[in-house]
Amino acid sequence: MKVFEYNDHRILIRELFQEQKRGQPDLTYSRIADASGLTSSFLSQAMSADLEFSNDQIYALGTFFKLSSEELDYLVAEFLHEGRVDH
Repeated sequence: MKVFEYNDHRILIRELFQEQKRGQPDLTYSRIADASGLTSSFLSQAMSADLEFSNDQIYALGTFFKLSSEELDYLVAEFLHEGRVDH
């Protein structure tokens, strides 16, 4: 997956999920939330744009998907660029 081509963190997270689910059919957003220190309710609401992720949450999700350090930096920078960081 070409992480650097994305400019929307929600679309990227959704596509990372779909890609990983192909190799791991039992993967759910609930399992991702648990592994990332989020509640499944929060993850669902943030993915539908009802709530916003913090930069730490974005980083945790990127770590879950085993993004490289460069990809993580890009994901967090793109997120910051979108102006959606909790201060």
